[in-house]
Amino acid sequence: MLNTAMLKQWAGAIGLLCAAALLTGCSLMDLDRDHCPEGLNVSFAYDYNTQRADMFCDHVGGIEVFVFDENGKLVASRCVSNDDSNQPLKTPGYTMEFDDLPAGNYQVLAAAFQHDRRELLGKPGAKFRLTTPAIGETMAQLYATLDHEAPEADGTCPVKQDGLPLDTLWLTLPEQAVAVDHINPTFTTARLVRHTKDIHLTLRQGAAPYEINHEDYEVSIVDANGRIAADNSLTDPTPLRYTPYAAWNTSLAAQAPENREAVATGTTAHYNLNTSRLIYPETGQQGALLRVVRKSTGALVFETSLPRFLAEGRNAYESLRWTPQEYLDREYDYDLHLFLVGDRWEYVEMSIGILGWSRRVMNVDL
Repeated sequence: MLNTAMLKQWAGAIGLLCAAALLTGCSLMDLDRDHCPEGLNVSFAYDYNTQRADMFCDHVGGIEVFVFDENGKLVASRCVSNDDSNQPLKTPGYTMEFDDLPAGNYQVLAAAFQHDRRELLGKPGAKFRLTTPAIGETMAQLYATLDHEAPEADGTCPVKQDGLPLDTLWLTLPEQAVAVDHINPTFTTARLVRHTKDIHLTLRQGAAPYEINHEDYEVSIVDANGRIAADNSLTDPTPLRYTPYAAWNTSLAAQAPENREAVATGTTAHYNLNTSRLIYPETGQQGALLRVVRKSTGALVFETSLPRFLAEGRNAYESLRWTPQEYLDREYDYDLHLFLVGDRWEYVEMSIGILGWSRRVMNVDL
C-alpha cells in the first residue's frame, strides 16, 4: 500500500521534472530563448538557374535584406557579408532573424553581390550602385544603377570596366507576403535571380584563317538596362554601350601527319563582355543589340538582337518548357562563335557546354 508520505514525494518529483522540461524546451514559457526561433526568419536560395541547383553558399558574398510592411513602407533592414575571418553566408541553411517586428503582413526584398558592395566602391571598374530606402520610405526607393559615362556622339553611354568583370548583382524574385505573429515563428525564403550576364564571343575567318586580330574589330552590346528596380524591371531608357573588358588572340594547331610537328591552322579572336539584365523584346522590337564593326572601314560586320538569339538556348531544356524570358533570367554564361568570310558573316553558333548542345544560324536565316 502507498502511504501519504510516498505519494507526496512522487508528486513533488513529477512536478520538478515538468518544470525542467518547460525550462529546456522552446515554448512560450522558456526562460532561455537563445536557440528558439521567433519573429521573421529569412533564409536564402539561388536556384533560379539552368542547373536548378541552389548555389547561394558558393556564389553570394554579401547580401542586404529589406522588410516592408503591408503599406509598402520599410520597417527593417540588415546586411551581412563574408570576410577573411568570418563567412556566415557559406554556412548551409544560414538564416537572418528579425525578431522585433509587430504582428502583421510583410514583404521581403534583397540585393546580393559576390562581395561586400561597400568594399567595391573604392576599387576600379564600373559597379552596380545600390540606392536604398530609409525607414518609412517605399520600395520604389530600392534600385540598382550601373556606372556609366556621359553620352557620346552616337547617343550611347559607355560602361567603362577598366579591364575588370562586373561584380554580380542578384535581386529577389517576387514573393507572396508573409504573416508574422507573436505565437509562432515565421519562416520564409528569399529566392534570388541573377542579372549580370557573362558573354564570350569568338571570331574566326573562314577563307583566310590567319587574317584576324582582335584589335581589328569593335565589339559592343547596346541596351537600355542600366537601372533595375526592386521588382526586376528596367526603369531607365538611357542606352548603355558595353565593350569587352578582355580581348585576346589564340592560334589553333594540328598535327601534320608526315612529320608529327604542330602547325598553325588559324587564329581566333576572343572577347569577354558583361551586360546587365536582358529582356526578351516584344514583337517588332530588337532589345539589346550585339554589334561587330571593322575598325579600319567602319563596316558593320554583324548585328543581331542578342536576347532573341540567346533565348534559342532554351531548346536545350525543351522538356522544362521555359519561356524565353525565364531562360534569359536563369542562364548567365553564354558562348557565341561568329564565322566570317571577309566582312561578311557566314554563320553564328551558340553552344551550351554542360549539355554539349549547340545552335547554328546561317546568314540567310537572319
